[in-house]
Amino acid sequence: MDGFAAPPPRTPRSRLAAWLVGGAVLVGVLAVAVAVAFVAAMSGGLDDLLDFSNPSEDDRRVVRAGETALRDIAPIGSEIATTVAEAVPALGAVRASGTRNVCDVGQHNIKTDDDYDLRCAAHHVTILVPPSMGVRGDVLAVDSVLIAAGWVPDGYRSGPLRDGGGGQGPVDGQLATYLRGTERLTLTAGDAPDSYWLRRFANEPPLRAPDGSEVPVGELIRSVPIGYYVLLLDVQRTYFEE
Repeated sequence: MDGFAAPPPRTPRSRLAAWLVGGAVLVGVLAVAVAVAFVAAMSGGLDDLLDFSNPSEDDRRVVRAGETALRDIAPIGSEIATTVAEAVPALGAVRASGTRNVCDVGQHNIKTDDDYDLRCAAHHVTILVPPSMGVRGDVLAVDSVLIAAGWVPDGYRSGPLRDGGGGQGPVDGQLATYLRGTERLTLTAGDAPDSYWLRRFANEPPLRAPDGSEVPVGELIRSVPIGYYVLLLDVQRTYFEE
């Protein structure tokens, strides 16, 4: 008879082979799906996984925004440092100050999914070195000066600034943060030279003394005699977040 020959009947062995091939394909598809889901979760979702345009701190628009922010933050930081030093003579003169930009890359993983890929802020940092005797009163005085200058406490208060200024905690670490317009100010103190907070700050870029000479931060902190405090005023403005 002309025409196509009928296919041979399927044997149990051929059916088993077909099932095995189909099962292997299904397992492979499931494995790929699980791998994609895992990578997506680790990267914060498919939107982050498929987005190859994340900004970098070296991007021209970020660099330009940072240059403008540094020019803007410098007089603000200098003004508040001068105000504080003149209003609280016990703090002594400003030992060093300077500006810098700091960028933070957002995390997108299974534990953390930040709402930004890159956040950059301009900082103006001032260092004062008051004697430890009376430092609690000095910190309270600085707090009053900042509030009078329009800086509003944003809720975080530690050490002597807790409980309406009656706190008995150590004068070490981040004591308070304040807001004024688009700027944030952080007040930090450390008992020289062994403060954990000061050791963290010691590797920051060099600052400038009032005479314009370069001051390595680590050397300045190590040079402070025992019995003195280091007080940091850090004024910052976020200039890029995306």
